[in-house]
Amino acid sequence: MKKRLLVAVVTIIIFELTAVAGVFLYMLFSSQNTSFNISNADIKASEDIDKFKKSKLNVNNSHDIVADIQFSKNIVSITQTINFDKASKTLYAYVNSDNTAETSIKKVSSSTGDLSFSKKGSVLEISGSRVESSITVEYDITLGSGRSTLTHMNNRYYLTNFLITPGVYKKDVLIRPYKSTLGDPYIYNSMSYYIIIKADKSLDVFAPAQKEEHIFGANKITILEAANMRDFPIVIAESSSVSKISHEGIDIFYINSSETAGYVKKAIDFAQKNIGKYPYPSFFVVKAPITQNGMEFSGMIFLSDMCFGNKDYLKTLTYHEVLHQWFYGIIGTDQINEPFLDEGLVTYLSELPDGGHPSKPLFSGISSRKFLSRALSDYSSREEYYRLAYNDSALYFYNIHKKLGNNFYKLLNKIYEDKKFKMLYFEDFLSYASNY
Repeated sequence: MKKRLLVAVVTIIIFELTAVAGVFLYMLFSSQNTSFNISNADIKASEDIDKFKKSKLNVNNSHDIVADIQFSKNIVSITQTINFDKASKTLYAYVNSDNTAETSIKKVSSSTGDLSFSKKGSVLEISGSRVESSITVEYDITLGSGRSTLTHMNNRYYLTNFLITPGVYKKDVLIRPYKSTLGDPYIYNSMSYYIIIKADKSLDVFAPAQKEEHIFGANKITILEAANMRDFPIVIAESSSVSKISHEGIDIFYINSSETAGYVKKAIDFAQKNIGKYPYPSFFVVKAPITQNGMEFSGMIFLSDMCFGNKDYLKTLTYHEVLHQWFYGIIGTDQINEPFLDEGLVTYLSELPDGGHPSKPLFSGISSRKFLSRALSDYSSREEYYRLAYNDSALYFYNIHKKLGNNFYKLLNKIYEDKKFKMLYFEDFLSYASNY
């Protein structure tokens, strides 16, 4: 009897264990099967994205800069085609991101195969037995999280002066940028851009360009296209306060910066009346976490979040950065060797949108003209740089205005008409000024 009872108990225990094991195995394989289905969906979405991007890039590969950009936390991975003006056995390009971030060049190639390359400072030298005019560069940029114009912080990407661009020549001599904590150690020709960005669909992409967006699962593909731009700034962010105000045919986007709208309009009105028309359909004003007070880019300006507490200073700063759209952006300048040309002229012009001539003590006396012999690398301190390249140079342009009277604006308009989307060097400015 005891033996039968023991057998029955053991049988029941085995049955219960088998049932529990069956439930466990069902749940396990069911979970694995669900994961497998999700993985298949992800693979399908990834394949769809790759096919879509490839089809777009194949059709739009004639722009000066064609870039495929994606993100992995603070790493920006870029595959970029650069179409140079002409083929050569040695080509030079600028690794602009080197000034503010860590950049790793992984591969350089053309249709003939891999190419040799070396980097000296910010200059990328590309060579081979046969180099075509079109080359492809694969590289990673590791972004910091500090207050910078090229950074990743608070689920936002601030991407400026980050793409590799063709070298700029003056009279057949390459202008060589270098890393600098002072000024803007960048120089660009006007270029056309075609950019494809893969990012999380919750992120918004802002750039001064024609934009189209496509959703693939959890990802969003953003395509940006623009012409006659120098650099190409992009802000990628989540949950921003964005307002759009159209003014004089320009769609102006204020990203957390709507309180500057009146200043922006006044600066644009002044420039369009006295220099020339703003030639792009859009303009972006961004309140940004940067150490500088402000920074200009093609079709976009950054205004430091630290400057919004002082309305008078914010007004002058906004005027300054907006007017850089004309001198730096539309009309290019050599910020490496002649940083005073755009900074001094814009510092002076930013005193004028409210009407009349400036009466500040800054604009009295005679300029020392010491800035004329100083490249960016010649300045020994930030104080000296601002005192000469900004203030003393502004006094120089003020005295030219004082001498020429209203012909000063005729001079600026003539320069605009002749040098729009081209480069203006100081010797060119002197040549134009001598006619008035």
